Amino acid sequence: MYNILIFFSMLLFVIALLRHFGETRHIFKVIEERYPEKWDALGHPRWGIQFGDPTLREALNYIRHRTFRELNDDDIELAYRRLKNAERLALFSALSVLGLMVLDTMNLSF
Repeated sequence: MYNILIFFSMLLFVIALLRHFGETRHIFKVIEERYPEKWDALGHPRWGIQFGDPTLREALNYIRHRTFRELNDDDIELAYRRLKNAERLALFSALSVLGLMVLDTMNLSF
């Protein structure tokens, strides 16, 4: 029983992470298309491993600290709320996996 619950919790975690990446990319895309001057100021962040290139980190901090509010864009605000919901879902599912694994290790049943 625990294995099935652990599997679905892990699947939910992966779905939440993909949703998070998608919403972040959507925010980047909206900024790139509607606010090219802000996109230039962020340094054209790209996904990928870029050693020594801080543009992605700075752009993620721009989102994390909600600095985008200065743009007054409802589309970005909605994407940010969905992004935060995906973060909460990922945290919940990760803690669920951890709790279920502990219960399974202790051989407890519910």
